[in-house]
Amino acid sequence: MIKQIRCRTFSHWPHRSSPSSRQMIEAGFFNCNVGDRVICIYCNLICQQWIPQTDDPCEVHKILSPKCPFVVNMLIRCEVTPPSIINQNTENNGASMFAGANGFRSHDIVVAAACNPSYIEIPKRHQSFTLWPSEPLPSVDDLVRAGFFYTGTKTIVTCFYCNGSLQNWGANDNPTIEHARWFPQCAYAKQLCGDELYRKIQESKRVAKEHARASESTNNVTSNPQKLKIPDESTLSRLVAARLDLPVSQNLLDKDFKLSVIKRCWEDQLRFKCP
Repeated sequence: MIKQIRCRTFSHWPHRSSPSSRQMIEAGFFNCNVGDRVICIYCNLICQQWIPQTDDPCEVHKILSPKCPFVVNMLIRCEVTPPSIINQNTENNGASMFAGANGFRSHDIVVAAACNPSYIEIPKRHQSFTLWPSEPLPSVDDLVRAGFFYTGTKTIVTCFYCNGSLQNWGANDNPTIEHARWFPQCAYAKQLCGDELYRKIQESKRVAKEHARASESTNNVTSNPQKLKIPDESTLSRLVAARLDLPVSQNLLDKDFKLSVIKRCWEDQLRFKCP
């Protein structure tokens, strides 16, 4: 059953030859549908940038995650030059990665450090969503891939690695992006996003907070209703994102208001600034 699930994820695998989707499946990998990025369903090892006709997924898996249950019990020895592995420590890249004898890089995720080790495996997280509400929400696949398992309460999901929880999802919310935005310290979220996306998420959050502070200052010195001069939707999104971090937003979330509704309220307030 698990192998069949892995097979379905490789329907759009970009490499026509070696490393083939069959090799990836046999090596225990699950396709992330982002380029040639794959993840192990047992140890959550993430790899990408495979070298055609050179890399052997089985040996890569063995070298980078030798204690993985799948590696220990299933894989055979192969000869290979491993691909690079995603490393998301944007503050000090050199401290969290090293070059081995064969030139491959270590990742900064230590699965043993997961706060919820019983949900490390993707199938276990999938199983937790048996009673997931049927209303318009992000897909179970997207939530599981983002590291979340369902707590069984309302729409509350929790990260297996950092133990961060989110709820009140909108149908168009991206679980991976929300994970990295609300819990930037989570190493799993960093690794899954990739360096560039993670940097953009954090930069957007920082800029949004700066704009929010500037906007609040302007609100405090005027008593006349007026149109807020927002140059584009991107700026509006950043301003809204900053307000989602405020205590009032958290209180609304705790009272079961949907995240999408709270976002719309902030958008309306920002478009028309009132005294």
